[in-house]
Amino acid sequence: MNMKILDDVIQVNDEECFVVARRLVENGRDLYGRKRRWVVSLPLWRLAKELGPKDYIVAFMPDTGMRYLSKVYNDEWMRERGYVDSAVPITAAEIIHAKRSAGKVRELVIVRPYQTVFHALKTMQEQDISQIPVFEENLPIGTMYEDQILTLALQGKDLRKLWCAK
Repeated sequence: MNMKILDDVIQVNDEECFVVARRLVENGRDLYGRKRRWVVSLPLWRLAKELGPKDYIVAFMPDTGMRYLSKVYNDEWMRERGYVDSAVPITAAEIIHAKRSAGKVRELVIVRPYQTVFHALKTMQEQDISQIPVFEENLPIGTMYEDQILTLALQGKDLRKLWCAK
């Protein structure tokens, strides 16, 4: 990727991604995964409306939705987490502000480079997350992904002897 030609990066929240993914399936589109949902989410659609006929949006579609059948495409899972189809667009900043105003502040879940990959996996399972940032002091130095850890396990690696260090 040539970062010199990058004009903008659009960040979106999980709820928006989940809702858009479900709408795409309902409209006969592909079964999209989390990363694809980010790409085809509402901010991108809003941006597209502002562009002219000679403008381009380039989007990378890195995964499918097969890994999310029991979550994003499960009505009960969506209801339990408060994710509902909503016609009201909301930004991640608005959600964070509302949660902080309601006293629902959550610390960032991280691992340290000196902790084991097993510890990272256990933390991810406890927090129901699929990725976790690796911090050294107060600086992010990488990310551990669930599929990356599972690949190591399938290769026969001892997760208790591997460190989270990059």
